[in-house]
Amino acid sequence: MGSRNRQLLSAALWLAALTIALPSLAYPLGRDQGVYFYVAREWLNHGSIPYRDLFDHKPPGIYVIYALAITLFRSHVWGIRVMEMAALGGSAWLATRLTKPRDGVAPSAAFVALFGSCLYFGVLNFWDTAQCELWCVTTALAAAYCAQRSGWRWVAASGALFAFTVLIKLPAVFFGLPIFALVWAENAERRARVLTWLLAGAAVVAAFAVYFGAHGALGQATDIIFSANVYYASHEHVDGFSDGVTRVLDVFRLFMPLSLVLVYALVGLPFFNKRAELRADRRRVLLWSAAALVGVVAQLKLYNFHFVLMLAPALLAGALVSRALEVWAVERGSSLGRVRAILGANVLVLFALSWPGEHMWFATARDVALVEVGARPRQEMLAHFTLPYADFDEGANEQVALWIQANSSPLDVVCVRRFEPEIYALSDRSCSSPFFWTYWLTEPSRAYRRGEFLEEDREALERRRPKIMVARREARAGEIDDASYAEGLGYVRRKEIGPYILMVDGSTIAAAR
Repeated sequence: MGSRNRQLLSAALWLAALTIALPSLAYPLGRDQGVYFYVAREWLNHGSIPYRDLFDHKPPGIYVIYALAITLFRSHVWGIRVMEMAALGGSAWLATRLTKPRDGVAPSAAFVALFGSCLYFGVLNFWDTAQCELWCVTTALAAAYCAQRSGWRWVAASGALFAFTVLIKLPAVFFGLPIFALVWAENAERRARVLTWLLAGAAVVAAFAVYFGAHGALGQATDIIFSANVYYASHEHVDGFSDGVTRVLDVFRLFMPLSLVLVYALVGLPFFNKRAELRADRRRVLLWSAAALVGVVAQLKLYNFHFVLMLAPALLAGALVSRALEVWAVERGSSLGRVRAILGANVLVLFALSWPGEHMWFATARDVALVEVGARPRQEMLAHFTLPYADFDEGANEQVALWIQANSSPLDVVCVRRFEPEIYALSDRSCSSPFFWTYWLTEPSRAYRRGEFLEEDREALERRRPKIMVARREARAGEIDDASYAEGLGYVRRKEIGPYILMVDGSTIAAAR
């Protein structure tokens, strides 16, 4: 296969990867993504400082990423999905460069991107994408790429990228093991390289510390990111070892049969190809796998999206497997382009066989396409974004947001109780309380400094009364997300939509009369 044909094949594989990712542009924000979007928007547009004016327990890196998405794509919720596509493509390219032999051809980035797109966009739904983990994977692989290059600027860039990885999500700190191994592997001036790497990482952390310190938020940031998270993890976790093992196996089955590629790379390659460089790469994939798995387990909850950290070793394994098969086939007279075409076709077939019955990606993609051409009402597509087990209903969320917009001005503040921050994004409204979501004020497993937080919330609402309060019907009586609590503050019921009770400030009604 000639150079032009290989380029066409590469373009076809990139197009297939993009096609798998495209339906995500129609995905709404889930609850976690709603938090990140809201904090980033308020920080960027209104000068509200995370931890001081906005409560959340994640490190600041994820808000920086969402702020970049808002800067590039304004307040469109699909902006973060576009950035995810770029992040996945970049991660695929990095994986091929990290497995490229010194004197050989790099594995196909297009093939690895297709493999990664099937794993990520093809298997995971709107709830489990646009989280922190993909960004940890991308920045960690970028840090590893810089670490294996010569030159002090590359070493410093590696340290800075690794520090930012940890500032996206703390459990990503375990990616430091394979990255540091690359820094250490260079025998020349090893001590100076390590010191440069550490100082560059410390400089990034210090820059964030100085910023929050200058805005009077460093103490609150430290308390929430570390102390509150320790309390949270110790009170909300899997139910013992057997439950943990079951969840791990469930996730592995979710990604079957594509997840077997990682197993093939770790177990089968030493028997398939005896080359020394492949054995060394296999050891690196093992180290990345161990680091990612420890990062997942350390969170003690084992949610599906936590396992996205495993995408780092999976992409490396995909690149390694494709490289081994390419070498094996070319040595036997096959062309490189033909091998890559066969590998790409196999990934698509395995993806199509990922679930029994109707494939969730196909169902969602079909309905998104039909809505876009006007052949199906949007409300039918929203069924894909309703999660009864989590009491999440995107259709109701959109109706609530439209009602808020119709009954308030952009300058009015509103308050949506419980854990529905995506409504602020949909309605383009802000909350006067730092606790724009209230799980930390109501859930027993998140009772950290609850008395102080409740008082802070009440003072904020009294200082700047929201025009609209949104309560939830299933709230426990007397809790701050219960309608009776809002009534005690002088709010009057106006409408019910799904699980929501929409209430307006009684004093504004009296003034209007």
